[in-house]
Amino acid sequence: HDVTSYLCSSCAAGKFSSQGSINCTACRPGKYSPSTGSSECSTCQIGKIPSAYVAAEDCEKCIPPLSSRPGSTNCSVCMKDTYMDMEGGNCHDCLSNGECPLGTDKSSIKIDSGYWRVSSDSSNILECTSHPSACIGGNSSSLACQENSKGPLCAICKHNYWRASENENCQLCDEDHLRGMGTRFWVCIQMMRKYNGNQFVKQMMDTREVYGNIKTKLKISLVFAQVVSSFPGQFDVPYPLSFKKLSEQVMALMSLQVYELFPTYCFVDHRTDLFFPQLLFQTLAPLAMI
Repeated sequence: HDVTSYLCSSCAAGKFSSQGSINCTACRPGKYSPSTGSSECSTCQIGKIPSAYVAAEDCEKCIPPLSSRPGSTNCSVCMKDTYMDMEGGNCHDCLSNGECPLGTDKSSIKIDSGYWRVSSDSSNILECTSHPSACIGGNSSSLACQENSKGPLCAICKHNYWRASENENCQLCDEDHLRGMGTRFWVCIQMMRKYNGNQFVKQMMDTREVYGNIKTKLKISLVFAQVVSSFPGQFDVPYPLSFKKLSEQVMALMSLQVYELFPTYCFVDHRTDLFFPQLLFQTLAPLAMI
């Protein structure tokens, strides 16, 4: 209302007044009023800013790929599916296997589940091929790995944890796992003792013909075990969980990855302590088998 008049008059565009008010108030920054007689100002939507800092009468569109948040007075963020390079202030297409909502910068790109990157400044998003379930994604480097996992591609278990197979999470090194490892070692030792103490087997191995038969049967058994253990990964069938775990252990044994059968991580303080023994064993074991 105009205070100089005894009659009520409408406020001009870009201004508003509440009922009973004697003054017209200019719209605040980020708001506008497109017509006369407004009782309140409206907020500019995403991608638009007021035509004036105060008392704006309409909103203007931002020039892509720049955009704005609701109520903003300038186009200072990048539109959806793009991110801002903080060094140059330019917008770029979102990285592959990443998600870029409105106003994303490189450090806040949301990484898809099953992927990982070295740091929030990296432009390379890598697929977690070994342990995809451990890479939970997100837009925080501290939350990129599943709980109790760490390291590149989230492939390492934290201290006092171990992973029984690729599809399982890192588990606490409790007494059940240690007893299970002891049982496996005991079975292996008993089999070796029985083999060494069986004179009949030693005598039979002296002949080339019998050795050839055993060697052929051994090869057939190994191939059969490899084929059966690969079923869960080859066929989309809801196999029982017990069969999946058994097939994974058989595959690890056939691939000479015996470190996956035993919780060896439970006996060292640093994961790097096992790298050289694993590399040495898995390199020389095939030669020993020959």
